[in-house]
Amino acid sequence: MLKSIKSFESTHLLFTGIAALCFFVFVVDIQFPLGIAGGVPYALLVMATYWNKTKQPTLITGIVSTLLIIIGFFGSESSEYIIMAGANRGMAIVVVWGAVWFVNKYRESIAKIQKDEKRISALFEAATEGMLISDMKGNIVMLNEKIEELFGYSREELIGEEIEKLVPGRFEEKHPEHRHQYYENPEPRPMGQGRDLYGLKKNGEEFPVEISLNHFETAEGKFIISYIIDITQRKKAEQQMRENERRYSMLFQALTDEILVFQLDEQMQPLPFTEVNNVACEILGYEREELLQKTIYDIVNATEKEVDDRIQHILEHREVLWETEHVTSSGKAIPLEIRAKAFIYSGTNTIIVVGRDVRELRKLEKEILNISEQERRRIGQDMHDGLGQMLTGIGLIAQNLAKKLESNELPGAETAQEISDMIRKADDQAHSLARGLVPVDVEANGLGVAIQELVERIQKLYDVKINYNSNNTGSSPFVQDNDTAIHLYRITQEALNNAVKHAGASTITVGLQSSESYLQIRIQDDGEGFDEITDMTKGMGMRLMNFRAQMIGGNLEVNSKEGEGTKIICEILNESSSTAPEN
Repeated sequence: MLKSIKSFESTHLLFTGIAALCFFVFVVDIQFPLGIAGGVPYALLVMATYWNKTKQPTLITGIVSTLLIIIGFFGSESSEYIIMAGANRGMAIVVVWGAVWFVNKYRESIAKIQKDEKRISALFEAATEGMLISDMKGNIVMLNEKIEELFGYSREELIGEEIEKLVPGRFEEKHPEHRHQYYENPEPRPMGQGRDLYGLKKNGEEFPVEISLNHFETAEGKFIISYIIDITQRKKAEQQMRENERRYSMLFQALTDEILVFQLDEQMQPLPFTEVNNVACEILGYEREELLQKTIYDIVNATEKEVDDRIQHILEHREVLWETEHVTSSGKAIPLEIRAKAFIYSGTNTIIVVGRDVRELRKLEKEILNISEQERRRIGQDMHDGLGQMLTGIGLIAQNLAKKLESNELPGAETAQEISDMIRKADDQAHSLARGLVPVDVEANGLGVAIQELVERIQKLYDVKINYNSNNTGSSPFVQDNDTAIHLYRITQEALNNAVKHAGASTITVGLQSSESYLQIRIQDDGEGFDEITDMTKGMGMRLMNFRAQMIGGNLEVNSKEGEGTKIICEILNESSSTAPEN
């Protein structure tokens, strides 16, 4: 309100002054005709209205001046020179309105410049980064609010001060030299280039900054503009990242398992390893630089198609567990339990493989299996020689008792016969269990017979249809020793038990093929099936089957899909022969 009153008073004073001067010029013109020269004082009065921000005083002054010039023409000029006097008065009016046009255009230009300056000033103040302008002497001439916020100084405290006021004391001595070097050859310097920089706050606290420099030139000389941002949080994040990387590297190298990381190209083909740990280098026998040049194809004891299928399965299931062999630099195959996980890193499919060396575990498992087989054999022999003979003797006594009671027509004869029958069944069951615990005697050529008895026993116990076929015309197929036969029997036994108990199969086919060059056992069912890669390493039964096959130098192949049944093939080849059966 007070500002509006003052503006009104100044405008009123201006109008009063101009009106008085116009009247004075008019009086002079009446007394002493000015002619064309009369336009000059009126034009000066028009230009005096520039100090008012609006066009109104200028236009009014121009109109009043024009009217006074015309009145002066009729009131002072003689009729003798009327034409020349009229022309002079016309020229005076042109001068007046030329002044009006000039003043208005000049006022518009100044207003536009002021508007642009306000816009630039607003942008300067609204910038999210600190902006500071200094002259070629290093004195601060302009700054925005962000600089005040960053350094804690007010604008008045910094204007006119040397820029070294914002530089930590440990750099203050050398900073003028660096500043002069830049001033001698000023070029745009983007952020993030050069050494680490620090700023000094008013309270004496240092903080890391990034500074971008540029220069510009005006009529007042050259100036340097500095763009300053506080990177304290970024430095903390970078420090935390370095610490995390250090911890990751320490944990990565400290793990006792083999770790391999690789990425896939656009065709889903494995690229060379991007990261390996020390254990991987030790197990595979490579230097780190050598191993980083290898691909997964180079170290897996499998065909490229098998590796590609495994990779595809990992991508589908994201995490997979299985057993395989990795080949060392010397060509030796190392059994490993593999856990692989797929993820996206930097927009690329990446797989991390963790392999656990199971050689010692396999030795332990082999020892446990041997002990287990020995214990099975001992229990089976005890059942056959001890319990079985005792049940046989009791059965004979019960049978004789039943006959005597019947011949003497004494009561209890039927009961005694039932007891005799139950003892005989128990005796048969004990012999069957003993046979299952001690299934095979290679010296007695019993593998084929043992598998056939196993099939018959499971058919009776679970009421399931099992088709058994064999091309063996002799009493037993070709095996190397008694342990081999036992492992083959246990694999068959486990496969049949899985088909009956877990797969819910209604029909099972067991095939036995043999010759001098190979031996193959095939078990196929029409049960539920399973995901062969994801599930076959979860159950202990499958893992033991695979382990037994490896122990006897054989190969176990499992083909299964959910809802389509399962086919298990265990095969042993004679190394001296290249003949193999067709699957």
